[in-house]
Amino acid sequence: MDNKAVGKHIRRYNSYMGNLNVNYNFLINPWIPLMWSFIFPGFGHMLLGMFVEGYVLIIWEIIVNTSSHLNEAMLYSFTGRFELAKHVLNLNWALLYIAVYIFAAWDSYRSSCDTNKVNILAEKENATIIPYKLTSFSFVYLEKFKPNVVAMWSAFMPGLGQIILHRIPSGFFILGWWMFLCYRSNLPLAGYYTMIGSFDMVFTVLKPQWFLYLPSLYTFAIYDSYFFTVELNKLFKLEQASFFKKEFQNTQFKIPWKNRKLY
Repeated sequence: MDNKAVGKHIRRYNSYMGNLNVNYNFLINPWIPLMWSFIFPGFGHMLLGMFVEGYVLIIWEIIVNTSSHLNEAMLYSFTGRFELAKHVLNLNWALLYIAVYIFAAWDSYRSSCDTNKVNILAEKENATIIPYKLTSFSFVYLEKFKPNVVAMWSAFMPGLGQIILHRIPSGFFILGWWMFLCYRSNLPLAGYYTMIGSFDMVFTVLKPQWFLYLPSLYTFAIYDSYFFTVELNKLFKLEQASFFKKEFQNTQFKIPWKNRKLY
């Protein structure tokens, strides 16, 4: 059943189930997407379910940051080697970086404020929530997950947690970039030399420009999977409550409104 067919008389709705993805608009503190956008442009938008903007900003960040050698320059600056930082930094690319970086943070904050308002308006319209979608090549459905288990899989390999949550494009996007950045940074090779005790070789083979992307991506994959699992469990309960109310509850019974906090 199509979401649009169910909600054709509904102006706003908070959840959508596609062939490869479950998207859900929930209340969120705007400072959280802002913080993630400062850490890595695009993460804040992905957290809000704005995947196209998130994917493009992440690709932009990696291309421009790599071309300007910004990570390398930051490493040299933090370790007091300022002359080396000046030498490796490409100003042509670095100066193009600033405007989009600030925009990504500002837009994620603005968008989260707007989506919070839309969430509250959509809840009052009580749109039908689609519990599952079955097609010829996929099966996407709502279910309750254990947030710790999903986060554990993301910690084991970034992207797997998103795949468990039926967010297939995001899962393979994160997984693909994780494998690419690990390969470019020589992280598996550095891990091998660490295990055999050849610590001098670790610093020789590890490429800081590519390696410094990994902590942000790794942390976000875990946080995003855990955070969305909690919210998806709320959506599962909301769909069940809506079904029981519609099918079994006495029409004369009135449930008082609960005050919702708008960040």
